[in-house]
Amino acid sequence: MISRKLRNSRKRKAVSSIIGGVLVFGMIFSVGTAYFYSITQSQFAYQKTVSQRDNFLSLQTQERLLVTGMVSAKMLQFYLNNTGISATMVAYWIINGSGFVIQYKNSSLTTYLPAYLGQGQSVVFNPGITYANQTYTIKVLTQRGSNFIGIYSTAANNNPIIQSLTASAIGDVYITWSSYSYYKIASCGPNQCLQRQGQAFTVPTSWATSNQMALGIRVVDLNPQQNNITLDMYTTLSNLLVPGCQGCNFNTVNWYIVSNSSSGQIQSTYSPITLFYNKPQTIIFGSKGPGSFSPFTISGGTISPPEIALVFITTHGCEAIALSQCNSNTFNYGQSIPYVSTLYS
Repeated sequence: MISRKLRNSRKRKAVSSIIGGVLVFGMIFSVGTAYFYSITQSQFAYQKTVSQRDNFLSLQTQERLLVTGMVSAKMLQFYLNNTGISATMVAYWIINGSGFVIQYKNSSLTTYLPAYLGQGQSVVFNPGITYANQTYTIKVLTQRGSNFIGIYSTAANNNPIIQSLTASAIGDVYITWSSYSYYKIASCGPNQCLQRQGQAFTVPTSWATSNQMALGIRVVDLNPQQNNITLDMYTTLSNLLVPGCQGCNFNTVNWYIVSNSSSGQIQSTYSPITLFYNKPQTIIFGSKGPGSFSPFTISGGTISPPEIALVFITTHGCEAIALSQCNSNTFNYGQSIPYVSTLYS
């Protein structure tokens, strides 16, 4: 009897040890699993945070705003040209020549902020400051925290090349901005030819409103893959005339691309122009419509001197496609960039 009780006792102790071991193992497993799960989740959250930060910093470095000060109708203005990814301006500061902030604006202080600029877009702001003969610094802040600075000074204003807006390119077509010229369209026998007048950074308004005018600039194809680019009839140059008041309507004058011979004779119909890699070529804009040459004169009411015109060149057509195959079904290329400014004086 005693032996049987002893055996039963030993069995119960053995079962209890097993159950206890299982419970302890379960507790260790649960705690360990919870711990490693917590560590994994924390690591995942950390990696996600790092990835988001890296992505944010990458986007921030791709923001590129050109800030240019200018004066129109005796009012200080500034122009933003977005040559990078889309960006949103949330605040700006204007600092005078003595280093004092004479104006600060953000979205809570004005209705035109935040201001969104897509790639290639531009906008002009008139902060309502009467120009004094001094240097101004304009500082712009974007939503991603990037800062961009522009300066307006009398010295820069007296040099049209320095004052010009020279964003070389967003895409493949670069320009030689010092070649920006204006031409008179004159008769040469039964045809019409181009007569270069001078650099187009400054154009006399009296001349522009009494002559048929064309504008030209030298460009070069610097496509990274060294592809050729063919420009179609819808490639244009636009003058966006800047009014001297906030909220006033802009007036735009457009010229379409034309074909011309080496002697300057203009062709009656446009023949697509192909730009080959790293070979500079001058392109001329002188028609008021696409395809067929139709010159025009800027009317006196269009321009009120002195008036600044922001110049946009929109290229359109085919890339890496043979000229003979470039048509409306194969168009695959476009680029719109503000290049320079013109002062009609």
